[in-house]
Amino acid sequence: MKAILINYICKLPYCIKIIISKTYTFFNIKKKRNIKEIYNKNSNSFLELNNKLFKNNMIECMKEILFDADKTKKFIDYLYNDDLKLIKNVEINNQLPTIICVVKNEKEKLINFFRHYDSIGKFNYIFVDNNSTDGTQELLLKKNIRVYLCEEKFSTLRKISWICRVHSTLPLGNWSVLLDADELLVYENCEKMSFNKVIKIFEKNNIEVTGAVMLDMFSSNKCLKKNYFKNYKYFQNEFKETKSYLYNSIYGGIRDREFNYNGKRMFLLKKHPIMKKNNNSLIISCHYIYPFSKNFKSNIYFGLLHYKLFDSEIEKYKKIAQDGTYGNGGGSVEYLAYLNKLNSNKYEEIFKIDSNTIRYTNSKDLENVKIIKKISRINKES
Repeated sequence: MKAILINYICKLPYCIKIIISKTYTFFNIKKKRNIKEIYNKNSNSFLELNNKLFKNNMIECMKEILFDADKTKKFIDYLYNDDLKLIKNVEINNQLPTIICVVKNEKEKLINFFRHYDSIGKFNYIFVDNNSTDGTQELLLKKNIRVYLCEEKFSTLRKISWICRVHSTLPLGNWSVLLDADELLVYENCEKMSFNKVIKIFEKNNIEVTGAVMLDMFSSNKCLKKNYFKNYKYFQNEFKETKSYLYNSIYGGIRDREFNYNGKRMFLLKKHPIMKKNNNSLIISCHYIYPFSKNFKSNIYFGLLHYKLFDSEIEKYKKIAQDGTYGNGGGSVEYLAYLNKLNSNKYEEIFKIDSNTIRYTNSKDLENVKIIKKISRINKES
């Protein structure tokens, strides 16, 4: 009955859904009290968080988002209280888009990460290192990028609060690109057309937020993780968009085909990683941004080649599942799904190639992904 009600609400007009959210908050005395605490909070190192406009935007956001009282309190506490230390400062060039990334022990993937983004454009970089021990921090400090260190215990909610904090430091008008270390952004003709030119096209056409779909890459045969960039060439070209509360969700890919847990769809593939900062914009999730109305107006122009599904990382998945810190209090169910499948099926059975599998060689292969729009058509459609 609850699922039916939620599905019904998701199909309502956006303005009605916001009324429902604010009504829920209005009658939730504890949540209202926790939201008001924002007025009493101040940050010594992120002064933008003390700005009246920022606080007013965050208060409105908390009223509209369906966090319960406890999650609201945690997010606000993480936002203002977690200790993010600036360990390397580099000035932000407002003429360049800014990549924001939270990492922990990702040295191996960061080599391919920087190689890819250096090949498609020029960027500012802001990294938050969550106490890496594999040389990630040392690699970052060698580069001409801004680096923060946070030693707090990771959770998805914490991660978003850290991102929200560092995003607040960007100048107005700057474009942010929110990424994970295992995500490589691709788009029409990205081998020849720089991302900086894409931003100019967006500016010319008054586009301030764009979406991307995660393309979960896999290999048809077991291979060493260190060779993942070379061997993980396939993705499953099956996607379905559904109405969600504050944005439209996209499900599909190899994870939807093989890894759903107890028949429950859980892998949200649509993200809003690219946004121009204005007076009221907030990064409040990797999947959606505030104001929430912009999520429904955005088009998908990007794919995110997503390198995650390594059978060699089963021990890592076990630890994450035990910690239960992923998924905003969801108990790391996603990682339980990986464990369940990888423990009970042969690799070749899970990652078999079928008629909906695409081998990615270059951006021309994105033409077969119908939900990704061509950037070259923006001027024609405007």
